[in-house]
Amino acid sequence: MTENPSKSETAQVVPFPDAEERARRLRVEVERLAELSSPVERQFWLEGAAEKHGIEPAKMKAMIEATIKAKEKKVRQEKAEQQRIEQRAEKQRATAKRDEERKQERKGRDEERKQEREEREARKEAKRKDREKQKAFAAIAKLPVAEHETRLIALAKRLDEDLEFLRDEFAEFAAIEETASERGYIEPWPEPVDACALLTEAMTQVRRYVVMQDDAAIAVTLWIVFAWLHEIAVHSPHLVFTSAEGDTGKTTACGVINFLTPRGYLAAEFTGPSLYRFVDHMRPTLIIDDADNLLQRRRDLVHIVNVSWTRGTKIPRQEHGVTRWFNPF
Repeated sequence: MTENPSKSETAQVVPFPDAEERARRLRVEVERLAELSSPVERQFWLEGAAEKHGIEPAKMKAMIEATIKAKEKKVRQEKAEQQRIEQRAEKQRATAKRDEERKQERKGRDEERKQEREEREARKEAKRKDREKQKAFAAIAKLPVAEHETRLIALAKRLDEDLEFLRDEFAEFAAIEETASERGYIEPWPEPVDACALLTEAMTQVRRYVVMQDDAAIAVTLWIVFAWLHEIAVHSPHLVFTSAEGDTGKTTACGVINFLTPRGYLAAEFTGPSLYRFVDHMRPTLIIDDADNLLQRRRDLVHIVNVSWTRGTKIPRQEHGVTRWFNPF
């Protein structure tokens, strides 16, 4: 006698997978096999998987290969996209860098233009002050000497300049004005000159007033001729008269040279600033009497005289914020 099973003991029937589920399971299997890195291992599982899913091994192999190719294509596309992203980022960085460089260049140009404007304004102001100063010097020079110092003090205060510096400039101005009125224009000889005859005549004029040995007379004559060619020279040799005893004609020799050289100026008691300013302005043949005593007392003059030996060495000074280069050559 058999008993009917209870409702709870009735066997559950699992429905057979439909076509959609079978296709999903096949895709999962194909993707699993495609993930295998070794083709040998993939071939090992291929037939069993194909039989399990009821398809031909060749068809399943083709599905696996297509999946692998699709994944490789996807990887290449992702890599290409990543490269494009990096390239865009690099381009943005390069653009930002160029923009920053242009910004810095504009800023630099603006600074340069600003500095140039300031320098132009400073030069204009310096020129204005110089014109005012020269006009004031001309007016002061016409006054009695006793009034010069008072006027110079007032001028230094008005122009906000150093009084000692202004005194030196006024002394230079007065010396130039005084000597310029005494000098005439020397007209060059219109025809070529016999150099031997010229040197002989120049030596004769020197020895007419000063007694000296032949070698000394030759040296003095050549130095006088050199003074007329000074503008094309690189070095400017100094001519020094020395004597073991006093009152031997050194001052007389200076006076003779003063009349035989271009823009000859016989001077004494120079200060450092007045010396290099005077030389820069007048380009003189400078003759300093009693120079040994003067150079001992004013050591700054020694340095200026020494640097005047070579062309190109200049002395910088600030005037109203503008650097002016004085040529002592």
